[in-house]
Amino acid sequence: MPSDETLQERIRETVRGFLIEDQWRLGELSGPDLVWGHLASDRQGRKLVIGQRRDRTDEVLLQARVSVHENTRAQLKALIPEDRKGFLWDMRMALLQMNVDFNGITDDPTNIRVMTRIFFDGMSKDVFFQRLSEVRRALLTILWMLNRKFEEQAPPATSESPEPQLD
Repeated sequence: MPSDETLQERIRETVRGFLIEDQWRLGELSGPDLVWGHLASDRQGRKLVIGQRRDRTDEVLLQARVSVHENTRAQLKALIPEDRKGFLWDMRMALLQMNVDFNGITDDPTNIRVMTRIFFDGMSKDVFFQRLSEVRRALLTILWMLNRKFEEQAPPATSESPEPQLD
């Protein structure tokens, strides 16, 4: 059985190879809780954090974050409470149907994160890109729901947190 260090390096190289082959731009991330991490940008400039936590030696996390602009937050606050509550519940329900975990959908959202994970024993290229696609679609769902509701340019998608977490 390989050591944790060997397994972690094997996972990192597998993920890196998948992303490079699919023409993602990669930046390295580091943090006290990370074994390794990548800030990966797709061809449209959408960013995802992909990495492995020290306490999860056989798991890869994929995460994206939407930073909600102040003007969008002000428009959300200006809605009557029933409309605001309904809109936020619709967003939560849409994300639940997409098979991703999420947080940050509050009455005054500043950052909304979506994430999923893959365990190494089930990680094929197909599964990796299916999960990556789930996170990207969830990111677009948030952006488009905000755009549709407030009829303005959607806030930029960013994912710059150095520590992928499941809160």
